[in-house]
Amino acid sequence: MYQSRTSRLLVLLSSLELLSSIDAQLNNDRPTLDLDFINDALLQQHEELCHFEWLTLENRIDTLRSLLFEAPLVYSNKYYVISKFPHNDSVEAMVYCQAFGGYLAEVDDNDEFNKLQQFFLNSSLVDLVLIAGSDELKEETWKFQRTGVALPFKSWAPKEPNNKEGKEHCLCLDRGKGGEMNDITCSFVRIARFMCELPDST
Repeated sequence: MYQSRTSRLLVLLSSLELLSSIDAQLNNDRPTLDLDFINDALLQQHEELCHFEWLTLENRIDTLRSLLFEAPLVYSNKYYVISKFPHNDSVEAMVYCQAFGGYLAEVDDNDEFNKLQQFFLNSSLVDLVLIAGSDELKEETWKFQRTGVALPFKSWAPKEPNNKEGKEHCLCLDRGKGGEMNDITCSFVRIARFMCELPDST
């Protein structure tokens, strides 16, 4: 409906521009329409329609986000959200984060880690939460998947990372280890969720 109405407005605007051009060329004394007034009115209506559609889209995104994620943590002009469902693998988790304009939560310093750790421990009873970080390309060289930058901060649980069975190449926070960092398989883990870092859009 919106696209149809917008298309009709654009056609009207084009037609009015043509009429205005013809009217200027004729330059006679016959009564004419106030084309400038009509043009301004149509432009205003077009802007209102765009604004309404944008608000509707934002509402839909907010509704979808509340269905997929727990209530957010707001910290340093960012939103951090934990999924309500497990991911098939780390790539799928990253795609979900990207769909909302973000990425897997990237821990840059101790202050951010403390905030995310408490957010995780105070959240619903999730045992593991995937965050950004992987050594899949080179063992024991941990980097953010999004940028390829080495992790600037790590807070490993005791005896971690251990790369159990040679399959643990992703990074998580582990409730059983006090919310400290642990390595985890990048594939499906039934008890794991993921944390996104999103721009503050509200």
